[in-house]
Amino acid sequence: MFSHIMIGSNDIDRSKKFYDALFGAMGVSPATPDARGRLAYAHNGGRFMVSKPIDGEPAGPANGGTIGFVMSSAEQAKAWHDAGVANGVGTNGSYPDAIGNPHSAPPSDVVSSLNQNSGPILFNPAAYAAPQGLTFGDVGRNTLNIPDRLNFDMALYKNFPIKESYAFQFRAEAFNIFNHTQWNGVNGSIGCYGGANNSAGDSSCTSGGWGGFLQPSGAHLGRIFQFGLKFLF
Repeated sequence: MFSHIMIGSNDIDRSKKFYDALFGAMGVSPATPDARGRLAYAHNGGRFMVSKPIDGEPAGPANGGTIGFVMSSAEQAKAWHDAGVANGVGTNGSYPDAIGNPHSAPPSDVVSSLNQNSGPILFNPAAYAAPQGLTFGDVGRNTLNIPDRLNFDMALYKNFPIKESYAFQFRAEAFNIFNHTQWNGVNGSIGCYGGANNSAGDSSCTSGGWGGFLQPSGAHLGRIFQFGLKFLF
């Protein structure tokens, strides 16, 4: 019916891992990239290929495209599906999977890799992992909250009368008088997964320094004092 079907990929190595496992469930041998880096899988007269787009642009979905594969049994179809779920990891537009407690202490190697000029890591990145293939992750929206703000302001003033209708007023005002640190702009973007569990807190993600996941990007103003002198008449 057709000579081959080819799809685009932005990461041939990742595609090979996925499709080797997927087609392996059908008894197809792993693909060997050709001189152009393309992958080819042949089975029962059909040919499926994976390649980076020849125009140099990023690969995108074939909107409305359908690819059908013949299965010899329901068991083989299930093996195909199971292999795809176990070996495919897709994160674009997906939430991560929860694999631990985000309020527990983060791994020590993550803490030691933090830039001294950046804020602390507020939650445990190892509590999150890449979603399994063909799933959208099981962590819901708004499952973490930015740390609370606790702020106290204070003002003192005293009048110094000169005459009945004239006086000086001295004012001392303090904002965030107890100097509580109040973080804001916590980074919720995961830039790396690694290790056997595809964890966002794996030590491999600390290479070159921590990427900022679950760190604040800034803080509200610290303690401020201001003084004023006012002439009343």
